[in-house]
Amino acid sequence: MSWTQDPNGASPRRGYHHGNLREALIQAAQELIGAKGPAGFTIAEAARLAGVRVNAIRVLTFTLSGGAAGLGGVIDISRLLSAQAASGGSALAFTVLAGIVVGGTSIAGGEGSVWRTGIGVLFIALIGNGFNLLGVDPLYQQIVLGLILLLAVGLDSWARSRRR
Repeated sequence: MSWTQDPNGASPRRGYHHGNLREALIQAAQELIGAKGPAGFTIAEAARLAGVRVNAIRVLTFTLSGGAAGLGGVIDISRLLSAQAASGGSALAFTVLAGIVVGGTSIAGGEGSVWRTGIGVLFIALIGNGFNLLGVDPLYQQIVLGLILLLAVGLDSWARSRRR
């Protein structure tokens, strides 16, 4: 076996294995936030040397991010039946963050899953819906949401300290 082949015998000229491409994409994404590899190279340099088209991946990443932001804007417009540049953006972002943390994703980094995040967001939405049905002032809703977020972060911090 030559150095240009992997243990399964695939040549780089025949394409990437899914694992190698996935790792290269993860490394290219980490480079966008300034991560460096163990040899001192930036991840983008290492990926480029491995044959990954880093610039194409950057363009694709920003394109997907812009598309997701546009889709979020369309959903927001359909929810509010109006469009404004600052239509409750911070309150909605706070609600989403609370749902993610309540779902079990740690603020300090670590593991999370889509289904747990979905359950956390559903829990926060149910609380908000209950408050709306009861006629609770939105200011007090945000206060309770903040307390729930503090409780979730505190429990996560406590659980992390016990694991050490």
